Amino acid sequence: MLDLQYFRPDKGGNPDVVRESQRKRYADVSLVDQVINLDREWRQVGYEAEQLRKELNSISRQVAALKKAGAAGSDSAVAHLSERSRQVRSQMEGVAGREVEVAARRDAALSCIGNILHESVPVSNNEADNLVLREVGGRPPAEPWMRPHPDLVSALGLADLEAGQQAAGGRAYYLLGDGVLLNQALINFALQFAVSRGYTPVQTPFFLNRDVMAGCAQLSAFDDELYRVAASNDASSSSSSSAGAPSASSGTSSHGESSDKYLIATSEQPLCAMHRNGWLERSQLPLSYVGYSTCFRREVGSHGKDTLGLFRVHQFEKVEQFCITAPEGDASWGSMERLMETAEEFYSQLGIPYRVVSIVSG
Repeated sequence: MLDLQYFRPDKGGNPDVVRESQRKRYADVSLVDQVINLDREWRQVGYEAEQLRKELNSISRQVAALKKAGAAGSDSAVAHLSERSRQVRSQMEGVAGREVEVAARRDAALSCIGNILHESVPVSNNEADNLVLREVGGRPPAEPWMRPHPDLVSALGLADLEAGQQAAGGRAYYLLGDGVLLNQALINFALQFAVSRGYTPVQTPFFLNRDVMAGCAQLSAFDDELYRVAASNDASSSSSSSAGAPSASSGTSSHGESSDKYLIATSEQPLCAMHRNGWLERSQLPLSYVGYSTCFRREVGSHGKDTLGLFRVHQFEKVEQFCITAPEGDASWGSMERLMETAEEFYSQLGIPYRVVSIVSG
């Protein structure tokens, strides 16, 4: 999520930058004002909480002083202050609840706002306007003997698509023989290629707790992209809800662990979560990881698209570059260029033609 400083003009932030980025994304600009207003309310509630804490501390000091002095009538004064102390504590509980509730609403709105667009991104909401920056290798001309890949992998015994669909439904498959070896060889080559360029390999968890996933992916994407898994004591909610839909009965197991988990759609999600509760010094940055995982996607929005073969499947292996950089200056853009250079060199070594495309903003 964006740093809240963007939304605080009194702290040097410039919300207009975020508004313009949202406009270019063809996204909801009103979210910016929602965050500003809720953040202002949250800070006001925090101020009220601080004033109550100060009053409570003052009462404690007064009570201590009266008891120490032991003057006539002090018992009545102490009783009055003690009653006020109970009132303040009650008010503090209410204010603390409001503080949590407002922060949750603010962060929910904040999570729906995209990162600030780079100036080089083409502004459009039509993917036909994607900008091809360069094309290397080009496509070979079509020849009569060429066959579509679903026919090819079956003829060569690399995969059994029919058996996969019978066993696990649409978009499922069995890799066979050389198909397994080829898949594993590409994974190993990609990992070694990245390691030789300074990346640290990471094999990630295949699922995340719901609250962790919410910090790495937009909640609105859960139903269309993610599979939900439930613990055995939550089987009823799993069977009664759609594969990716959060259930009202989700919670924690008897061990205090969340029983509401989601299979990852990309290793980026667990990599993003790896340092979520820690601090990174600037001297440690950038961190360069190459993640390896099996990924799972529901592909709800792709009905009727690429239904044959090994495209848009529900389960696949992925090797992915992931960098954590300092937010200031051009550090992030420099890492982006390094990612692109590594990817291009990888495809070049494999002899696979490729295009570099700048995707539109919307």
